[in-house]
Amino acid sequence: MSRSYTFVVLGEAEPAGSKKAFVPLHPKTKQPYRRPGGGIVVSVVDANPHAKGWKKRVAKIAHDECGAPLLTGPVKVTLVFYRERPQSHYGVSGLNKSGREAPFPTTKPDAGKLARGTIDAMTGVMYVDDAQIVEEIAIKRYGTPPRAEITVEEVATPEAENQNSLFAGLEPPAPWEIGASAASHQPPTPDRQARAHAGQPHRETFGAGTGHTDHNQSPDRSPWEQEDQTEKETEPPSGQK
Repeated sequence: MSRSYTFVVLGEAEPAGSKKAFVPLHPKTKQPYRRPGGGIVVSVVDANPHAKGWKKRVAKIAHDECGAPLLTGPVKVTLVFYRERPQSHYGVSGLNKSGREAPFPTTKPDAGKLARGTIDAMTGVMYVDDAQIVEEIAIKRYGTPPRAEITVEEVATPEAENQNSLFAGLEPPAPWEIGASAASHQPPTPDRQARAHAGQPHRETFGAGTGHTDHNQSPDRSPWEQEDQTEKETEPPSGQK
């Protein structure tokens, strides 16, 4: 069965995605660090300094919730970010006009950058690489307390889905259905085979068993009609004893 994990990370999610590059300098010489080949070392970090703390929090909770080998197949990630409303949305008796006209958080950061920081934090913790993500849903909503509700689940392969669909909704046949099915597959009797080869319609026989046809029986008469005819033929003519 596919594995699925759902957990909550409390706090205001921090965006990531934008990067900042800089050349670190040696504290004494104030010269850039250099690689063995002579190239200058360049460091790349998140432009948001608060992203590091958010990523650490997500990674810790994801690790605690997962508690299993990393997912190695296709993955679907659903992220719902709840942002706290600004104080300007509230009046004395609740939401004011500005708050009522803003049902969703449409200001920065955008959902994509919030998702990027959270997905990066779970790489190597829940899945091997974020390239495994084949479905990604990122949603922003207002809510208290601010938090991220995260669901990470394996995506079933088409082969597994087809295999499961073959048996979906099937129930074992009833005993009488099994009997009827078995009876319909009984081998033909010699009498039926002979009539089939001769192109004659099948006729049921009565009395003597399989393959026997009484001379008084006719395929156009029912058994009780044939019995009446037999009685008439065996009665002596009128006036005779």
